[in-house]
Amino acid sequence: MDHLRWRRYVIALPLFVLFAWIATLACRIGVADFVSLEARFLVDQAYRDHKPLPIQAWLRAEEQLETSRRWDGGNPVYDEYLANLYFMRAVGYAPNSREQQAFYETALEHYLRAAYLRPTSGYTHASIATVKFRLGQFDRDFSLALVRASKYGPWERPVQEQVLDAGLRTWGGLTEAVREEVRGTLRRAYQMNQKGTRDFLAVRKSILPGCAQLRLAIPEICPPG
Repeated sequence: MDHLRWRRYVIALPLFVLFAWIATLACRIGVADFVSLEARFLVDQAYRDHKPLPIQAWLRAEEQLETSRRWDGGNPVYDEYLANLYFMRAVGYAPNSREQQAFYETALEHYLRAAYLRPTSGYTHASIATVKFRLGQFDRDFSLALVRASKYGPWERPVQEQVLDAGLRTWGGLTEAVREEVRGTLRRAYQMNQKGTRDFLAVRKSILPGCAQLRLAIPEICPPG
């Protein structure tokens, strides 16, 4: 009898450990989600309204997101929001100032971690390209971010705009393969929203490559013929 009881304990113990691990994991995920609710709302609202967060709200959001990341470090959402938070702060400083560069660098670290955790997010790769552009880091990873953003977010308008803005402004330094990805993004953007794409390009007309290189007829930008 004792032998049978011991065997039952041996069989039950791994199941008990598994259930305890699942319960602990679910608890950590739930706590992380709850703690970050206000921060995510504030960041989304700030981006939607195009208004920076007051410093106290910014610091509170940073603390909440860092806490959530400690509870659930495998979730890319918290790194993504932290990156957005640091990017938002960087924009408020003078261009190329030491403070701005530091905040962009920190934003990039979080975007890169988010991309590692969720490698198929077009939004994250587009954000990496944007931050590296603003840091003047026109390296292989910059080009790779443009390609991956085009691949994983081909029909997402915010992704398209970041790819086009960074890609067109650095056209001269891109390889032909990366240029073709930018061209593909431009074609899709124009297919989705012709007026919006014309307006987007018109604002940037002074930095556009020649129409022969864009290879897309767009009235007022690159007329047919």
